[in-house]
Amino acid sequence: MLQKTKVATNNIIQKPNCFSITLLSLILLTVYPFTTTASYHDSQRFLSILIFSILGYNLLIDLKLSMLQIASFILFSLLGLISTLLSPLPLWSGIEFLLFFSILSIVLSFKAEINSEYIYKTVLTFTLLNLIYIVRSLVNYVIVIAHQSVLDRDIIIDGFSNIRFYAQFISWTIPFILAFISTHPQAKYKSLMWTVTILSTGLVLLSGTRAFILGILFSLLSIYWLVPQLAKQYFKVNIINMLAALVIYITMVFIIPYSFDIDNTTLLMQNIGRDMTNSSGRLEIWLITLRVFLENPYFGVGPMMLALEGTYTGVAHPHNMPLQILAEWGGIMAFLIFTLLVYLALSWKKLLFLTPPERNLLAFPISASISSALAVSMVDGIIVMPVSLIYLCLMLGLANALWVSWTPDTLRFNINKYWAVILYAPILVLTVITTYQWLYPDLLALGASHPRFWQNGILIRPN
Repeated sequence: MLQKTKVATNNIIQKPNCFSITLLSLILLTVYPFTTTASYHDSQRFLSILIFSILGYNLLIDLKLSMLQIASFILFSLLGLISTLLSPLPLWSGIEFLLFFSILSIVLSFKAEINSEYIYKTVLTFTLLNLIYIVRSLVNYVIVIAHQSVLDRDIIIDGFSNIRFYAQFISWTIPFILAFISTHPQAKYKSLMWTVTILSTGLVLLSGTRAFILGILFSLLSIYWLVPQLAKQYFKVNIINMLAALVIYITMVFIIPYSFDIDNTTLLMQNIGRDMTNSSGRLEIWLITLRVFLENPYFGVGPMMLALEGTYTGVAHPHNMPLQILAEWGGIMAFLIFTLLVYLALSWKKLLFLTPPERNLLAFPISASISSALAVSMVDGIIVMPVSLIYLCLMLGLANALWVSWTPDTLRFNINKYWAVILYAPILVLTVITTYQWLYPDLLALGASHPRFWQNGILIRPN
């Protein structure tokens, strides 16, 4: 199965055009839901799994893993299988396990020689994706104004079934773009990048979503800790972006509505009316989740099972990543994951300190994006939303590729082709299940048509 080898930097090259295909797929993932207004989750989940299949193809190409990666993979698989088998609904938990097994496989197998071209290409793609949402939202806004209708954020911001998911999306993309802007003052299309970040931030302020601000603040602190020499520029561009976004917010929420005699009461209640000190019910949900964990401390209630009817009342997930892992996957798995995260963060900081300054420019946008999303995951369902999981895969995959290319002396093992196929198989199984569920929503007759977003906010128990 394993053959000892040392990886040379020039061998870490991704399959030609695979990365570009992935970026193009993100555009499709953004645009397609506009054509299926009544089934955002179905379309985004289906397209997300297809992107997983594209990224997962790297498993079949010269797969090399370190001993830490292999050990982590084996432990995750064993603990995940135990939690799944002990679940009240093993089939649904199995789907969830397959999803996160696939994500882990993809991240560990991500192969690319990350350079400035890759980062620039990603920045341009993220800029375009944000621009698509901006144009759609501004068109909706103009239509509302033209018809002198009541301003409602859920009508203006389109493309997601829940307004919070828009904030999740830009929590990944905006820090990435701003980090690039702060270190590339002469970059081509810089004006477009600025315009997009300002308008996107203005729209998320209009939405009343507070998680994005939390993400930006944590991203600033993280960058100061990781690469303090770049923190000043990053802080500066964030201040400029936020002040300009406030101008956009005031214009769209106050000046234009007053000029055209449009009722903005609903919109004000949706943003300013949201008390910044109010947890919006999250504190109660977190306490319930903690209770579920304490009642099932070792292996949890099973992946996805917090949404099971009878566990919660009308709540599909706890809006907190650590608590969700504790309650669903158990304390042993949570300890493994959180210990690994701390180790990786400390090792990443050490690696950035030891690498040449130009390498920090490659890691900077990735670090800004991941740290922002990490903070958002403490109050929102990033590990639930299909689109967010795609960006999770992409950002962690890029970070892993950098790590591998910067540590050529680390002992890694060639993974036999047959084992690589076995690792890729769950992605294909998940693709088949997701496709079938989209076409035939009565799959397994479990009473719910979605494996992650459940009817009425809960996963119905079978009769």
